[in-house]
Amino acid sequence: MVVDSDGLITAEGTPGFEGIVVGGITPGRRFTLYSVLGDWFIFACLVFLGLKAAGFLARNAGWIGQSKIATAPTFPSASKS
Repeated sequence: MVVDSDGLITAEGTPGFEGIVVGGITPGRRFTLYSVLGDWFIFACLVFLGLKAAGFLARNAGWIGQSKIATAPTFPSASKS
């Protein structure tokens, strides 16, 4: 069975036929996001997801997001009774 891009059968063998069926089709031209942008869109998505994952891991590991301001140490008060 030979099926074109619209799902229409263009050629088929008889019932019980075992062999090769040859038929002609014309390639369909559909505009999709992938056909317009190609692999660049997929690569951009992967880079974005990688950066988000790296930021998430860095934040959870404590590498970023913590205050870098030094504070004075606190000492217990020396009260004499």
